Amino acid sequence: MDVTEVTLASAAKIRGKIEPAGKIVVVDQTVYRHLKESGAIGATAPQSVAEVVLEDRAMLEQTIAEQDSVIGVLTDELKAMEARAVEAEAQRDLLQGRVLELQAQTAPGAKNAPASQAAKATKSTPPKKAPGA
Repeated sequence: MDVTEVTLASAAKIRGKIEPAGKIVVVDQTVYRHLKESGAIGATAPQSVAEVVLEDRAMLEQTIAEQDSVIGVLTDELKAMEARAVEAEAQRDLLQGRVLELQAQTAPGAKNAPASQAAKATKSTPPKKAPGA
C-alpha cells in the first residue's frame, strides 16, 4: 500500500475524524486523491509515488517510442547505404576487369595488340607511284 504524507490546506475529514488545516497527515492513495480533488491539500502538495511512477513510465515509454522510430530510420538508411556499397563494389570489379582486358590487348607482343599509329598509317596508305610510270 502506497502512502503519502501531506499538509492539509484546509480542514478535512480523514478516517471519520476532522483534521485541522496545517496538520500533516499520512494517507493512502485513495484518500490522497480525494483530498487533492476537494482542494484540501494545496497545489504545491507532493505528488503521490504512484502518480510520479506512472508519469515517469509514460515519459519513458514515449522516449523509447521516439528512439525506436529513430532507430528504424537509421536502420533503413544503413540498409540503403549497404546496397549502394555492394553496387559500387560490383561496378568497381567490372571496371577493373575491363582495365585488365585492355592492358592485355595493348601489351607489347600481344596477338590482338593494335599497331602503333605510324604503322597503321603506313599500312593503310598505298605506295606512291613514280611520275610517268
